[in-house]
Amino acid sequence: MEYPKFDATGIQYNIEKTDDRDYIDLSFAEGALLDGRPYRAEVWAGYQMTFITVSVSMIGIESITAEEMKQLLILNNLIVFDDDKFEESYHSRLNCNVRPTIDKSGNSFWAATIIVGDEDGTFVRERTRFDPTIGKR
Repeated sequence: MEYPKFDATGIQYNIEKTDDRDYIDLSFAEGALLDGRPYRAEVWAGYQMTFITVSVSMIGIESITAEEMKQLLILNNLIVFDDDKFEESYHSRLNCNVRPTIDKSGNSFWAATIIVGDEDGTFVRERTRFDPTIGKR
């Protein structure tokens, strides 16, 4: 099956905080999951936290839950979560928020956002490689 790649054409990266944008884009990576489904992972910071948002096509996983998405990311070796550390800070919350999104070409994607860390520590042990040049574009 052919899955669409997230179309990031024309995305303007925010490399410094402003009054109307209280976040900063840090880096991104693109690759493919084991089933050939392309992903786009973006690292960003705001609200005294660092996040990773991973976007994957909805095709075949239209009704995925946050827990299922988290397992998909783990099975594809994108992120190793430190759930014990996360639970110390956020108790019963799941460190994976999933919401639908549409790319510039009109394709439907899931955007899974994970908290990498905050003032309490780091909540992932490993993550995929990210392009460190985003701030230089």
